[in-house]
Amino acid sequence: TLHDASGVTATTGAGSVDIAATQDGQFLYEEANGAGEIDEFHVNADGSLSLLGTVAGLGAVTAGVGAEGLAVS
Repeated sequence: TLHDASGVTATTGAGSVDIAATQDGQFLYEEANGAGEIDEFHVNADGSLSLLGTVAGLGAVTAGVGAEGLAVS
């Protein structure tokens, strides 16, 4: 079922290419290589997401060049 009527629980930067959660399921990270950033979320008990912050300045992917992939432990 949808958490929110709109189906949107959180928004991310442009060009989302990868997403990963910590093993305990408490944190979610999303790589937006179009924006050149990683968005950090806390996964709340009800499944909703709270934006914790954004790591910017990674360089947006242009002409196939830039960061690709995300690993979380």
